[in-house]
Amino acid sequence: MQCLSCNQGTMRPSMVEIRREVGERAFVASVDGQKCAACGVASFKGTDLARFEQAVAAALAASGEASGEAFRWMRKALNLRAIDVATLLAVTPETISRWETGRVTIDRGALALLALMVLDHDRGSAATMDALRARAAAKPLGKTVKIKLAP
Repeated sequence: MQCLSCNQGTMRPSMVEIRREVGERAFVASVDGQKCAACGVASFKGTDLARFEQAVAAALAASGEASGEAFRWMRKALNLRAIDVATLLAVTPETISRWETGRVTIDRGALALLALMVLDHDRGSAATMDALRARAAAKPLGKTVKIKLAP
């Protein structure tokens, strides 16, 4: 296949490096892809990029990284808008902005909850996010609540 970038070279199977920087950390992975023999432009599957970006988010979550850049990366890895995270964490969107830009130190509990959501997502679960959504939409209990016990 001819290179779409330079129209001169041929794309050949090759290992391609994906690199992303989050704050002061660099994350790197090698994936199967193609590289132009003439200009060196590389391509790879979008699914590999998505898997890599989720892996970066999981590494940030597991490490306890507390920078605004890490918070933003993890939020975006979950495909959540700042207003969505603000609702889940019971803060204002402006607070999320201040955390992500580093103007205010990120609340430790909020960071832990976001990290748990990322790690859940990495395991194919949404338990933490579901629990936070339930609390955001909580309905008061009546004076008498009937409970059915399993035998």
